[in-house]
Amino acid sequence: MKRERAKLARIRRREREALRKQKQREKLAAAKARAKEKEAARIKKAPSAFGLYLQDHSKAVRDALPAGAASGMQRQALAFKVLAERFKVLPEAEKAPYEARSAALKAKVAEARAQAKAENSAKAALTPYILFFKESYSATRAAHPDLNAKQVAAKMGQLWKAMPAEQQQRYRDLSEADRKAKGLPELKKKAAAQTQAKRA
Repeated sequence: MKRERAKLARIRRREREALRKQKQREKLAAAKARAKEKEAARIKKAPSAFGLYLQDHSKAVRDALPAGAASGMQRQALAFKVLAERFKVLPEAEKAPYEARSAALKAKVAEARAQAKAENSAKAALTPYILFFKESYSATRAAHPDLNAKQVAAKMGQLWKAMPAEQQQRYRDLSEADRKAKGLPELKKKAAAQTQAKRA
Protein backbone atom coordinates (compact mmCIF):
# COMPACT_ATOMS: atom_id res chain seq x y z
CA MET A 1 0.00 0.00 0.00
CA LYS A 2 2.83 2.36 0.95
CA ARG A 3 4.66 1.67 -2.31
CA GLU A 4 1.51 2.26 -4.33
CA ARG A 5 0.92 5.62 -2.63
CA ALA A 6 4.54 6.64 -3.25
CA LYS A 7 4.26 5.55 -6.87
CA LEU A 8 1.00 7.50 -7.29
CA ALA A 9 2.61 10.57 -5.73
CA ARG A 10 5.53 10.34 -8.18
CA ILE A 11 3.12 10.06 -11.11
CA ARG A 12 1.19 13.10 -9.93
CA ARG A 13 4.42 15.10 -9.48
CA ARG A 14 5.48 14.18 -13.01
CA GLU A 15 2.05 15.17 -14.35
CA ARG A 16 2.16 18.52 -12.52
CA GLU A 17 5.68 19.18 -13.81
CA ALA A 18 4.67 18.26 -17.36
CA LEU A 19 1.64 20.55 -17.09
CA ARG A 20 3.81 23.38 -15.74
CA LYS A 21 6.27 23.00 -18.60
CA GLN A 22 3.43 22.86 -21.13
CA LYS A 23 2.02 26.12 -19.76
CA GLN A 24 5.46 27.72 -19.95
CA ARG A 25 5.82 26.63 -23.58
CA GLU A 26 2.37 27.99 -24.43
CA LYS A 27 3.13 31.28 -22.67
CA LEU A 28 6.43 31.61 -24.52
CA ALA A 29 4.79 30.78 -27.86
CA ALA A 30 2.06 33.38 -27.22
CA ALA A 31 4.68 36.01 -26.32
CA LYS A 32 6.63 35.22 -29.50
CA ALA A 33 3.46 35.43 -31.59
CA ARG A 34 2.60 38.82 -30.07
CA ALA A 35 6.13 40.10 -30.68
CA LYS A 36 6.01 38.85 -34.28
CA GLU A 37 2.63 40.49 -34.84
CA LYS A 38 3.89 43.76 -33.31
CA GLU A 39 6.99 43.70 -35.50
CA ALA A 40 4.91 43.05 -38.61
CA ALA A 41 2.66 46.01 -37.77
CA ARG A 42 5.58 48.33 -36.99
CA ILE A 43 6.19 51.02 -39.59
CA LYS A 44 9.89 50.76 -40.32
CA LYS A 45 12.17 53.69 -40.98
CA ALA A 46 12.70 54.50 -44.65
CA PRO A 47 16.23 53.74 -45.96
CA SER A 48 18.61 56.58 -46.74
CA ALA A 49 20.10 57.14 -50.19
CA PHE A 50 23.25 55.30 -49.07
CA GLY A 51 21.13 52.46 -47.65
CA LEU A 52 19.50 51.96 -51.05
CA TYR A 53 22.90 52.10 -52.78
CA LEU A 54 24.13 49.48 -50.32
CA GLN A 55 21.15 47.22 -51.05
CA ASP A 56 21.80 47.44 -54.79
CA HIS A 57 25.55 46.77 -54.73
CA SER A 58 26.54 44.90 -51.55
CA LYS A 59 26.13 41.38 -52.99
CA ALA A 60 28.25 42.16 -56.05
CA VAL A 61 31.00 43.68 -53.90
CA ARG A 62 30.96 40.73 -51.46
CA ASP A 63 31.19 38.25 -54.32
CA ALA A 64 34.08 40.20 -55.85
CA LEU A 65 36.18 40.04 -52.66
CA PRO A 66 39.04 37.47 -52.72
CA ALA A 67 37.97 34.08 -51.39
CA GLY A 68 40.43 34.13 -48.49
CA ALA A 69 40.01 37.80 -47.64
CA ALA A 70 37.40 37.27 -44.94
CA SER A 71 34.31 35.27 -44.09
CA GLY A 72 30.79 35.92 -42.85
CA MET A 73 30.34 39.22 -41.06
CA GLN A 74 33.89 40.30 -41.95
CA ARG A 75 33.06 40.12 -45.65
CA GLN A 76 29.93 42.18 -45.01
CA ALA A 77 31.96 44.77 -43.08
CA LEU A 78 34.55 44.96 -45.87
CA ALA A 79 31.83 45.38 -48.49
CA PHE A 80 30.23 48.14 -46.42
CA LYS A 81 33.55 49.96 -46.16
CA VAL A 82 34.19 49.69 -49.91
CA LEU A 83 30.70 50.93 -50.79
CA ALA A 84 30.89 53.78 -48.26
CA GLU A 85 34.06 55.03 -49.95
CA ARG A 86 32.49 54.68 -53.39
CA PHE A 87 29.33 56.50 -52.35
CA LYS A 88 31.36 59.45 -51.01
CA VAL A 89 32.90 60.11 -54.45
CA LEU A 90 29.83 59.12 -56.46
CA PRO A 91 28.88 61.90 -58.92
CA GLU A 92 25.75 63.84 -57.99
CA ALA A 93 24.01 62.69 -61.16
CA GLU A 94 24.43 59.04 -60.04
CA LYS A 95 23.43 59.82 -56.45
CA ALA A 96 20.27 61.64 -57.52
CA PRO A 97 18.17 58.50 -58.27
CA TYR A 98 18.97 57.06 -54.82
CA GLU A 99 18.13 60.36 -53.11
CA ALA A 100 14.84 60.57 -55.06
CA ARG A 101 13.91 56.99 -54.11
CA SER A 102 14.81 57.65 -50.48
CA ALA A 103 12.73 60.86 -50.40
CA ALA A 104 9.73 59.03 -51.90
CA LEU A 105 10.01 56.20 -49.37
CA LYS A 106 10.36 58.67 -46.48
CA ALA A 107 7.23 60.51 -47.63
CA LYS A 108 5.39 57.18 -47.82
CA VAL A 109 6.50 56.23 -44.29
CA ALA A 110 5.51 59.67 -42.94
CA GLU A 111 2.07 59.28 -44.52
CA ALA A 112 1.66 55.78 -43.07
CA ARG A 113 2.69 56.98 -39.61
CA ALA A 114 0.29 59.93 -39.78
CA GLN A 115 -2.53 57.57 -40.80
CA ALA A 116 -1.67 55.14 -37.98
CA LYS A 117 -1.62 58.02 -35.50
CA ALA A 118 -5.01 59.24 -36.72
CA GLU A 119 -6.46 55.72 -36.49
CA ASN A 120 -5.12 55.25 -32.95
CA SER A 121 -6.47 58.65 -31.97
CA ALA A 122 -9.88 57.70 -33.36
CA LYS A 123 -9.97 54.60 -31.17
CA ALA A 124 -9.83 56.56 -27.91
CA ALA A 125 -11.92 59.44 -26.68
CA LEU A 126 -10.31 62.54 -25.21
CA THR A 127 -10.72 62.67 -21.44
CA PRO A 128 -12.19 65.77 -19.74
CA TYR A 129 -8.76 66.68 -18.35
CA ILE A 130 -7.05 66.35 -21.73
CA LEU A 131 -9.68 68.62 -23.29
CA PHE A 132 -9.09 71.17 -20.52
CA PHE A 133 -5.32 70.83 -20.98
CA LYS A 134 -5.46 71.37 -24.73
CA GLU A 135 -7.74 74.37 -24.37
CA SER A 136 -5.89 76.10 -21.53
CA TYR A 137 -2.21 75.18 -21.97
CA SER A 138 -1.20 78.15 -24.14
CA ALA A 139 -2.89 80.67 -21.85
CA THR A 140 -1.35 79.09 -18.75
CA ARG A 141 2.09 79.07 -20.37
CA ALA A 142 1.72 82.74 -21.31
CA ALA A 143 0.59 83.61 -17.79
CA HIS A 144 3.63 81.88 -16.27
CA PRO A 145 6.61 82.56 -18.60
CA ASP A 146 9.08 81.69 -15.82
CA LEU A 147 7.90 78.05 -15.70
CA ASN A 148 9.24 75.27 -17.93
CA ALA A 149 6.97 72.80 -19.75
CA LYS A 150 6.99 70.26 -16.89
CA GLN A 151 6.13 72.95 -14.33
CA VAL A 152 3.35 74.31 -16.55
CA ALA A 153 1.87 70.78 -16.78
CA ALA A 154 1.99 70.53 -12.97
CA LYS A 155 0.29 73.92 -12.73
CA MET A 156 -2.43 72.70 -15.08
CA GLY A 157 -3.05 69.74 -12.78
CA GLN A 158 -3.43 72.09 -9.84
CA LEU A 159 -5.86 74.29 -11.78
CA TRP A 160 -7.94 71.25 -12.73
CA LYS A 161 -8.13 69.99 -9.15
CA ALA A 162 -9.15 73.43 -7.89
CA MET A 163 -11.81 73.87 -10.59
CA PRO A 164 -15.43 73.66 -9.36
CA ALA A 165 -17.37 70.58 -10.42
CA GLU A 166 -19.79 72.74 -12.44
CA GLN A 167 -16.95 74.02 -14.62
CA GLN A 168 -15.43 70.53 -14.97
CA GLN A 169 -18.82 69.29 -16.16
CA ARG A 170 -18.40 71.26 -19.38
CA TYR A 171 -15.30 69.23 -20.24
CA ARG A 172 -17.04 66.00 -19.25
CA ASP A 173 -19.85 66.84 -21.64
CA LEU A 174 -17.31 67.58 -24.40
CA SER A 175 -15.56 64.28 -23.66
CA GLU A 176 -18.82 62.37 -23.91
CA ALA A 177 -19.64 64.12 -27.19
CA ASP A 178 -16.22 63.07 -28.50
CA ARG A 179 -16.93 59.45 -27.51
CA LYS A 180 -20.26 59.51 -29.35
CA ALA A 181 -18.71 61.11 -32.43
CA LYS A 182 -16.13 58.31 -32.55
CA GLY A 183 -18.77 55.62 -32.07
CA LEU A 184 -17.37 54.54 -28.72
CA PRO A 185 -19.62 53.13 -25.98
CA GLU A 186 -20.82 55.49 -23.30
CA LEU A 187 -18.57 55.62 -20.26
CA LYS A 188 -20.37 54.09 -17.29
CA LYS A 189 -21.02 56.51 -14.45
CA LYS A 190 -19.12 54.40 -11.94
CA ALA A 191 -16.06 54.14 -14.19
CA ALA A 192 -16.27 57.85 -14.95
CA ALA A 193 -16.41 58.65 -11.25
CA GLN A 194 -13.39 56.42 -10.57
CA THR A 195 -11.43 58.05 -13.38
CA GLN A 196 -12.35 61.48 -12.06
CA ALA A 197 -11.38 60.52 -8.53
CA LYS A 198 -7.96 59.36 -9.71
CA ARG A 199 -7.43 62.63 -11.58
CA ALA A 200 -8.52 64.66 -8.52
